[in-house]
Order: sequence, then C-alpha cells, then structure tokens
Amino acid sequence: MADAGDAASAETPEWLALDPDEEVVWTGRPAIASIASELVVGVLLLPFLGLGLLVAVPAYLQVQHTEYVVTTKALYARAGVLSESIESVGLDKIQNTEYGQGFWEKQLGYGTVGVSTAGSSGVEISFDAIEDARDVQSQINRLSGEYRSRQGGGRDRDEGATLEDVREELRATREAMERVAAAMEAERGVVDESEPGDERTAERRDPD
Repeated sequence: MADAGDAASAETPEWLALDPDEEVVWTGRPAIASIASELVVGVLLLPFLGLGLLVAVPAYLQVQHTEYVVTTKALYARAGVLSESIESVGLDKIQNTEYGQGFWEKQLGYGTVGVSTAGSSGVEISFDAIEDARDVQSQINRLSGEYRSRQGGGRDRDEGATLEDVREELRATREAMERVAAAMEAERGVVDESEPGDERTAERRDPD
C-alpha cells in the first residue's frame, strides 16, 4: 500500500476524474481468494463445461471489474460488469470506519473496511475483501484527520480575516464619531461666545 508521500506514484484509474489538487494514495480490488469457493466449484464442474464456466467466470469478472481508490480528498468504489456504478465519500464526511474479518477471511488474508458518514444510517461505502484491510483502515483514518485539520486551518484563517475586517470597521466608525463630536463641541463653543454680547445688548436696550 502506498504511503501519502508516494501518492504521485499510485496510478490513477481511467474511470476516475480527479481535482487538480487531488492525488491517488491507494488503489485495490477484492482478493482473488475471496472467490475461492466459486473457483473450486468451477474446477469440479469442468467435466460439465457449461456449468463450470457459469460459476467461475462471473465471479472472476466481478472481482476484476471492482476497484477501490483512496485519494487525498475522497474514497471511491467502482463495481459492475455489464453496468457500472461508482460511489464516493469525501474525507471530510467520514464519521466512522469499521474493520471486519471472519474466520476464513483471516485464514486467507483479507478483510473488509466499512465507512460511515454523519447522518447515515449505516455503512456508506465499503471496501470488500481487500488485502491489508486493517492497514487501509488506518490510512483512511489518518488521511481523514489530516484533511479535516487542513480544512480547519483554512476556516481559522477566514475567521481571522473577518475579525480584522470588523475591527477596521469599528475603528473607522469610532474616528467618524470623534470627528462629529469635535465638530459639535466647536459649534457649541461659538454659541457660548456669542451669548454674553447678546445679553449686554439687551441690558442697554432696557432703559429706553
């Protein structure tokens, strides 16, 4: 399994369109061992050629047409032989990951990783019967945490910029209010200076 530092070396599947800043970290598909029973039955039915092919070939094609991808932004699962379906979950949406491995899966060296998202009633996307399933789960958890940290850092920078804008606006408002107060004070001073002269004028007019 490729580490995050080796993301650029992981091949991007033809069916997957990535964002310019998105890189493939890991790709995989179900282990051939997961269809061991179908292959065994197919071999046993080889004398009856048609029956053997009907059992083994569809199972093999299903494995070959199933692919899982982990990128620096999301998880993708592609499946389907005649009709193709693609599921995806963003790393920022991941709420929980689950690891499962039954008895025979443990003996044959594969397991399943299920991913749940916030608000989902169960597993949203599943990487079934993959080798090194526990390592893949750890990789997903790490990438999800790193992605959330990057997103959180971006939000902090945005909030800091917004706070600075508010401070600048308050500073400008305070300066405007100080100028208005100074103008009102100056006007009041002019009125106070003119009042004594008016009173003296009134006193001179009284004797008349």
